[in-house]
Amino acid sequence: MRFLAFLAVSLVSSCGEAGSNYVEFSGLKIPASNILLAPSDTSEEVFDEKSVDIALVVSEDEVKATIPGFSVENRQTRHSSFVLYRELFDPSDRKSVSERTLSGLAVEELRRAPDKYLPLDRVYRTPGVWLLVSSGDGLDRVEARCRNSGLGGRSESCSFTRNINGYGVRFNLKNNNISLIAEFEEFLAEKIESWKSD
Repeated sequence: MRFLAFLAVSLVSSCGEAGSNYVEFSGLKIPASNILLAPSDTSEEVFDEKSVDIALVVSEDEVKATIPGFSVENRQTRHSSFVLYRELFDPSDRKSVSERTLSGLAVEELRRAPDKYLPLDRVYRTPGVWLLVSSGDGLDRVEARCRNSGLGGRSESCSFTRNINGYGVRFNLKNNNISLIAEFEEFLAEKIESWKSD
């Protein structure tokens, strides 16, 4: 699923050695192998200056080599995906989104329990859907939106929105990988840094 945001993507160009394709994106030179495309698409057909975001993939094996505790969850594709935005997410907007999300719920009536992966609380919207919430200054802030997924709902997945290395980033983590959010953010920061144009 593609997320809407304000973003500009430069035209695709071939750079460097023959056959090495990249996408120029807001000061980044991203290898075509990291672009998430449908099998029939080419990056020239998908990305242009009017694109609002860019969906990317990284090999879960590469993530695991960097973060030893990381579990390979996508056994068929062996890739983790994330969406990169040119503009940072506004922290005050995140606070207002939290307030709107939580004010629309009778939070005091919802079941609340400690999260099993992070030092946060789960606020259950339904039995298989919850918000990861941090508390501070008397306010709750939504850190992630989570749900049960997979066959029989045995998998847990959380969607995070963060500012990393000067870009807005949206990504999902599953099961025990949720506890590795700090390490995964650092991995993405290093990956983004490696794509910066000279």
